Amino acid sequence: MLEQRENGTTNDVLKVQLDAFKEAVTDWSKIVIAYEPVWAIGTGKTATPEIAEDTHQFVRKWITDNIGAEVSQKIRIQYGGSVNAKNAKDLIL
Repeated sequence: MLEQRENGTTNDVLKVQLDAFKEAVTDWSKIVIAYEPVWAIGTGKTATPEIAEDTHQFVRKWITDNIGAEVSQKIRIQYGGSVNAKNAKDLIL
């Protein structure tokens, strides 16, 4: 939700979400992590490229710390929130 972004708890929420499924994954080579911030849905707020990159870095570090560096280097992390023709080029990381 928007207050998560505004009060700086986005990464806390992401950690809970990532922790929730990590034990269920048996083959990380088949996983793509698609991220859309809840706070951007229906609020008119759009993540900047910097926000998307910060989030990707957090997720990749979580994968390194919890799964392994090799998986972290190979896994695809995709941002998809509020992408449109005007901002797509900036959000391609």
